[in-house]
Amino acid sequence: MPRKHEFKSLAKLCMKYIKETIENSKFVGDLPRILKYSDEIVVSSEMSNNPFHQLPVTVLEEIVLLLTRRQKLTDAKILEHIITPLIQHLSFSLYCDDYLILFPKFGNLLILDLKKTIVGNNSLKSIATYCFKLRWLNLEDCFNVTDNGIKWLCYGGNYPEMGYGKPRLCKTLQELNVICTSVTQKGIQVALRYLFSLKVLNSYNTFNALVELAQLAKDSNRPGLFNDKFSISILYTPCDHPISSESIRLALSLCNLVNRVAIHATEGLKDSDLLCLLSLNQLYGLRILKSSSKSEITFDGGVVPLLKHFGKSLGILSFQHFDSVRISTIAEFCPNLTSLKVNYKARRPLRGGSSVDNESDILLMKDKLPLFKNLKTLFCEGDIQPDILLCLLSSPLLHRLVVHYCETFSDEVLQKAADFHGFQNLQMLDLVGCNSVSKRGIEALLSMTCTGLNDINPGN
Repeated sequence: MPRKHEFKSLAKLCMKYIKETIENSKFVGDLPRILKYSDEIVVSSEMSNNPFHQLPVTVLEEIVLLLTRRQKLTDAKILEHIITPLIQHLSFSLYCDDYLILFPKFGNLLILDLKKTIVGNNSLKSIATYCFKLRWLNLEDCFNVTDNGIKWLCYGGNYPEMGYGKPRLCKTLQELNVICTSVTQKGIQVALRYLFSLKVLNSYNTFNALVELAQLAKDSNRPGLFNDKFSISILYTPCDHPISSESIRLALSLCNLVNRVAIHATEGLKDSDLLCLLSLNQLYGLRILKSSSKSEITFDGGVVPLLKHFGKSLGILSFQHFDSVRISTIAEFCPNLTSLKVNYKARRPLRGGSSVDNESDILLMKDKLPLFKNLKTLFCEGDIQPDILLCLLSSPLLHRLVVHYCETFSDEVLQKAADFHGFQNLQMLDLVGCNSVSKRGIEALLSMTCTGLNDINPGN
């Protein structure tokens, strides 16, 4: 098996020692007052000269992260003593209401990750009350968060009266993730209307919430009521609800700053429906997933017109479950890609099938390698012609390489690709079902100049 780098920085070793000392020392069961004796680190809630608060904020955040991302709850009083009001980033893997005592110290917090915790609406009220500068809030898989919690975020201590001014959070929060929560379409509409700076609202209900608001304005003879009011920049359609060009137009009419779109091509969606995206001012990211076998979307009829129109501005492309995709066309129109994902419409490729056309044009482009000078992330699934693979792997800035169920990805292809640039920037390699790549091929790769490769899944 390939050898992974085992070196750890002195700073990380020191922080790990501090964490273990805090966990194992007697003061864990003797809070709030303990003093320093011998080699024990001690916490005292009354100490005015807190040694933790003298550490650089970035170091302190690393220590706190070690205590909040473990599999056992850390005593809230320990965190209360360690956390300083200067902290800007926090992430919890476990959470309890005892942590509400921490929120008065979160006045400078910018990023808060509560994913997959039992956080509820009361905590959202505290976030609105104390987190004046919060920019990014992740509540994914927090099932206790409901529409009332969103109202707390928007109105703070004034909810449910809703009439005495709004918390500063309304002007600061830029990204909110409420996927897999109990927030409904109505709660999403509240967030859209009152979190004025929101650029990213991750929810399966966002698209339909926008459509409903736009239709409401249209039916009330005030078609411009919400036009261009919302600042969100990413829009994706639901996977379990039919969409049309009309519904896409309605949603986009309220958001003139959208520059990344993800389309679930459901049954009935046609190539012509995608052309309504040409009304966008700009497009940086495009993802199209054919979520129904009855979808009529094709690469030539629906995708190529978009590539021609937005090509040079596109940085992210993803095509999933397409019958065919032409890399030569993507390379022609989208030279500035940083991320590309292409996968076959079945998880395991069929004999003779390919997610990428066998292109004669690609052979003419081999003299122009690399095709994508800025490509950093590449995901391929399904058998792809070796020459096309080589063209994709010629990108010198590749950081992440993911290849699944590709029998044509072999030791030979890997070696030829390494001859281009030695994978000098490669940091992550993930192979699944690539049976033509051997242990020897991976070890040969590790022996080259790709010294930054520290995340490897050989898959076999």
